[in-house]
Amino acid sequence: MKYAYSPFTFVAIWLLLSALEPATGQILYVRPVGTGTQQVGQLRQVNADGTGDTAVAVPFADVLGPVPARDGTQFAVSAVDPARPNQISRNVFTVNRTTGATQNATNFLDSLDPDTLLYTYVYGFYKAFSPDGTKIAVNSYYRSGGEHSLLIFIGLTGIGWTLLFLKMKPDGHWGQVVGNLLSEWVQMAGLVFLTKRLVEVGAKM
Repeated sequence: MKYAYSPFTFVAIWLLLSALEPATGQILYVRPVGTGTQQVGQLRQVNADGTGDTAVAVPFADVLGPVPARDGTQFAVSAVDPARPNQISRNVFTVNRTTGATQNATNFLDSLDPDTLLYTYVYGFYKAFSPDGTKIAVNSYYRSGGEHSLLIFIGLTGIGWTLLFLKMKPDGHWGQVVGNLLSEWVQMAGLVFLTKRLVEVGAKM
C-alpha cells in the first residue's frame, strides 16, 4: 500500500485551520450518523456558545473535514462526487453559504492499473482557503493496492467463463464443466464482496 502525504504538513495545516474561525461565529463539524457500513458523516453547525446546533443542507451523503473561509461566506468539505457515486476517491467541494451552490475544487478519480489490477483512489482531506477566499489549498493522499483488485479480477475472469459457457451446449460434457466453474466463480465473487463489506469494515478509515 502506498501513501503520498506528510504527517507534519497535515498537523501544521490542521493547527492553522483550528485557529481560524469564520466571521459568522458558527462552528462547522461532522456528526457520525448510522452504524456499520451505513454510517455517514452529517454536516452540522453550532454557535460558539454551544447553542443552535443544526444540520447543514449539502448535496453530499457523507462529508469529512468542513473548513470555513475567513469571511464566513463559504466553506469546503471532502466528499464523494455525486456525479460518480460508485467511486471511493473523495474530492474537495466549496459551498456558498448564501446560495448553497457547490463547486469542485479537485477532480480526483479512481484508477485501475491494467497490468497489476491494483485499484488506486485519492482522499482530499486537509484544506485551507486563502485570506480573500478566492483560492483553496488541498493536501491529499492516495491509497493503492486495493480494496477492489481481487473482486475486479474475479469479475473479469467470470465474464470470460460466461462467454465460453454461452458458446457451448449446456447439457454437453464440457458445457456442464464450464457451467460448474461459472457457478463456483459467482459464489467466490459473492464471498469476496461480503468479506470486504462485513469483515473488513473495521479496517476502513
